Amino acid sequence: MTLTAKKIKNNNSSDIQFYSSLADAKDYPAPKMSMLPGLSASFFWGGDEIEEKNSIFLGNGDFFQEGRYALFRALLEAGVREGDVVCMPAYHCRSLVEPAIYLGAKIFFYSVDSCLHPNLDDISQHLIELDGLVKVIVLPHYFGFPQNMSEIVSFCEINNICLIEDCAHAYFGSYEGRMLGSFGEFAIASPRKFFPVEDGGVFVDNRSQVYAKKKLVGKPIVSEIKTIVRMLLSLLKSGSAASEFDSVPILPDKISVKSEADVLSDCKLEEFDPFFAKRGGSLISKLIIKNVSHAKICAYRRANYVRWLEGVVNLNGCHALYSFLPDDVVPYVFPLVIEQDANYVFGVLKELGVPVWRWEDFAVSKCDVSLEYRRSLIQLPCHQGLSEKQVNWMISIIQLIMTEKNTHKNLC
Repeated sequence: MTLTAKKIKNNNSSDIQFYSSLADAKDYPAPKMSMLPGLSASFFWGGDEIEEKNSIFLGNGDFFQEGRYALFRALLEAGVREGDVVCMPAYHCRSLVEPAIYLGAKIFFYSVDSCLHPNLDDISQHLIELDGLVKVIVLPHYFGFPQNMSEIVSFCEINNICLIEDCAHAYFGSYEGRMLGSFGEFAIASPRKFFPVEDGGVFVDNRSQVYAKKKLVGKPIVSEIKTIVRMLLSLLKSGSAASEFDSVPILPDKISVKSEADVLSDCKLEEFDPFFAKRGGSLISKLIIKNVSHAKICAYRRANYVRWLEGVVNLNGCHALYSFLPDDVVPYVFPLVIEQDANYVFGVLKELGVPVWRWEDFAVSKCDVSLEYRRSLIQLPCHQGLSEKQVNWMISIIQLIMTEKNTHKNLC
């Protein structure tokens, strides 16, 4: 059910509006594989070795159903109330913004550069305009790649601003030898993006080494059983036939592409439901997270990301958003920038069954990079559940599209 939120003012002193989606999943065939990892027996830990802790979120904090509710808790713990100013990135998924909307906060959408680093000058100018009345900065580590935390932590300390580290894309990883999620006063994560689980959102309070967890309402036993059944069924049905990925499909003759018109929608809650704000995630999800091999997950994701890099390095018309994979990064997805005819490329990928996402319905701001990336920045899977054949199949399709795209311009 869609809940109407309170009207709030953004940095342009007008009601927050969201761009409409450019594509609808129901208009395309189902993808041949999942964007997120499925359950696989090969990743369960056998207990013959001890893995080092490589995430601040393992065993710490409160476990919610989704990351958005962990963020809601972080905003509350930071003291955000109606009318308080919260700085959020102009490039975002809608679920990042809606918890602040529900609280009635005033949201300033700070600009980002082409690598999705925050424009601190933009935030500084806003601080001057508001005489320093900014309560919180929410900072995502996009796609698992860390921000410059030394610079940002220093900025927040100088300006007396609470930092909420958004590790929804960075459950693992570190910056200068320190685990991501340990820099901000608060941090949140979304384990279902990295583990074969249906739900999960983690909130961590870094203000004290001893944090008293708050009691959350558990899932009813019937819901837990249904979750287990669904996961077991998905395990039995997982994966397409291997023969499907032996050859590259022919490009479709015609692609239906939506109008480029920037239709705006009013401020309503579509992703955030306050009913779940105090409800915990499922016990089976916590059990799986604890007992799968984190080392394997990290290694497979990194290997698949490298395969993507090698597959697109010489292609004209597109480039990897991050063309180098540092040793301390565990990627969430492979972000690829399509330089021309992005809607056409996106549509072809969807028609051929390649799992691909794109952030399209974020809030309107003055950030030109965000507006461009709404069309051109696509997300492709690199999770541990993918076989080498599946990754190679997706890469071959990207190579085919980018090689032959100019001869198919009449389809755009």
